[in-house]
Amino acid sequence: MPYKDKEKRTEAARLSMEKKRRGLTTGVNKEALGLTQYHPILYALTDPVKRKKLEAVCEALSRRNLQSKLYYGCGRYSIPFDIVEDLLEATT
Repeated sequence: MPYKDKEKRTEAARLSMEKKRRGLTTGVNKEALGLTQYHPILYALTDPVKRKKLEAVCEALSRRNLQSKLYYGCGRYSIPFDIVEDLLEATT
């Protein structure tokens, strides 16, 4: 939306920024709605494409004996691949 008038362009940019800021501050709190957040590995275990990829990665790591040294995810959601393999076996 190119504006030839500088004032209209400035006003459009200001309104756009206000809209972005309002969107950040008025987000929906999932915990207040009673929704729970699951560990990301659960989504990967239930998705057939990601599950197949996880199985291949776990198989390659077990051949090299590196499962306990590498992690799926990062931060508070990270778990070692030996546990991922156990989860894959448990949910087969």
